[in-house]
Amino acid sequence: MTSLSERALMVTLSVSSWQGRKFDSAETSAVNRKHGLTIQAARVNKALLPKGTELSTLQQVIGTIRKDYERRTLPWGIDGMRILKAEAYMDFSYEVNFWRDQWETAKDDFLRAYPSLKADAFNTLGSLYNPDDYPDVDHLSRLFRFDVKFMPIADEKDWRIDVGDEARAQLEANIRSHLIEVESTAMTAAWSRVQEVVEKMVERLSDPTTIFRNSLVDNAMELCSILPSLNIANDPDLEGVRKTIESTLSRYVGDVDTLRHDPIERTATADKMAEVLRKMAGYMPQRGA
Repeated sequence: MTSLSERALMVTLSVSSWQGRKFDSAETSAVNRKHGLTIQAARVNKALLPKGTELSTLQQVIGTIRKDYERRTLPWGIDGMRILKAEAYMDFSYEVNFWRDQWETAKDDFLRAYPSLKADAFNTLGSLYNPDDYPDVDHLSRLFRFDVKFMPIADEKDWRIDVGDEARAQLEANIRSHLIEVESTAMTAAWSRVQEVVEKMVERLSDPTTIFRNSLVDNAMELCSILPSLNIANDPDLEGVRKTIESTLSRYVGDVDTLRHDPIERTATADKMAEVLRKMAGYMPQRGA
């Protein structure tokens, strides 16, 4: 099998914006004095733009981007880095461009609205309004960031320093051990995602009185679609489980009502998902060995 450095790469996402909130030390002291407190048991944090729906929209976009980023990658465990299967790079880059467009649109909408939102805040906040809390537009625009970086994964062959044969062997052994641990952690995360989805399917479908949403099937099928790009070890057991889930649920895409209301279909699907869980119980402990 090829090394992890040939099958995957590291990726980091940095996306941020101005938060539009401010700790008010004067009001915090006043509130605590009012209640006879000698410590700051209460804190006053101001929403600087109470009517700023554009800012909340931007922050929602950022939250969605971060969630999708984590969904499409696996943990690396160092400084917020994640790991991405090399075969998924092109599809992932397409998603990055999509995220960037969403972020740019929401950011530009907010920056255009900022002067009027600041004026509204003056009228809304009353004595809580402090002009020093509000950066000018030029400074504000520099507080926004969207950046995705890719880095190769080094392996033991990448050492170039001259430290002697014994020390070099120790360094090579150290990095081999680290990469084995990284791959194990990442694959455990991939298996855990499958386990969570399948357990939810079994829980919802086994009880005929339990109500479930279409997302029960949609989320499982979505995971099946991205799981090949998360299978950095090319684990045939994980791929086999994925295919079983996909083939079992594909008939209900767009027709979840059949699964919801037909007791025979519902019971049969619950049984198949329970069987998947039993198989996974045999596979997953080997990953932690």
